[in-house]
Amino acid sequence: MAKEQTVWTPQSPTTGATPQIGDQFIAMGQQTLALRRPYLEVSALMALMYTMTMLFWIPFAFWLQMTTPPRPPEFGPPDAWFDFLSEVFLFFAPAICFGPFLVLNMRRLKMSHIYFNRRTQHIYGKEGHRLYEGDWHGVQASPRSFVDASNVGAMTRFRLEMLVPSVRPLPPHRFWQKRLPPETFLVRIMSNAQTDPRTDYVAQVWEYIRTFMEHGPDTLPIPTEPNWWMLPLHQVVLTPRQAFRHYVPWRTGEPGERQGKKNWLLPVWALLFPLTISVSLCWWVVCCLLGVHPLVPPVEALEGETAPLVTIEMASKGVRP
Repeated sequence: MAKEQTVWTPQSPTTGATPQIGDQFIAMGQQTLALRRPYLEVSALMALMYTMTMLFWIPFAFWLQMTTPPRPPEFGPPDAWFDFLSEVFLFFAPAICFGPFLVLNMRRLKMSHIYFNRRTQHIYGKEGHRLYEGDWHGVQASPRSFVDASNVGAMTRFRLEMLVPSVRPLPPHRFWQKRLPPETFLVRIMSNAQTDPRTDYVAQVWEYIRTFMEHGPDTLPIPTEPNWWMLPLHQVVLTPRQAFRHYVPWRTGEPGERQGKKNWLLPVWALLFPLTISVSLCWWVVCCLLGVHPLVPPVEALEGETAPLVTIEMASKGVRP
């Protein structure tokens, strides 16, 4: 992996890597390139798991309450205050334990992807109602490693980090961002091979972005098949129609579905279908109630676009910007 002082700028010589992108790709137009922000899958998965734990705990708590034997007389008269606290803890234990983590992940789900606009030469992102806008010409990019402990165990992963000077006033940096220079923010894009320490895979992502910002999309390859396994997490939430299409135990023509719906796996999907569709529908209802929806690009990021952005699904059908 490159040393920590490796810095690439839009004005520096080319790294020699071939411009290439993978699962980070969201969409592309003549003026706008949208790339997936890191940790979206982890945030969506953890929020789903915490929500389902809380929902399925309620009937389990009722079952425990109804099947618990009465208090034996030899233990003395019941304590009303203790019994009340016990019932509160019984029903709300998952909310007490997982509630703060659910709120954190729900908040992350309201962050937009990362948008590069070659007409304005600016970089855009959104967190809730707060718009981040940076100047492409002042970007300082570096290949970085970090330890990912969000899944089972810990693993060293690699990504491209871009220090971007802001073109609009920013709120004060949070305590974990104090190392950043004033009026700057970080943009992170995962490497094409997240666990491979070779710089080439990070440089491919950098050259892809730089080529787009300088020359446009005409010479750049677009991924033609999405990661079918990660579609529910990349979408944040599937509508009932999308969920049915994704989880039914037969092929529906969904892009990339042969990754998971091989012939020998179809019986497994048939067995899992009641569980997968019910969990997906419950998550959809929760997202509707909490106002969580697939990430919408900032209006400013689409300046100059006269047609819809080309997504992976469109690219799989041969459509190009």
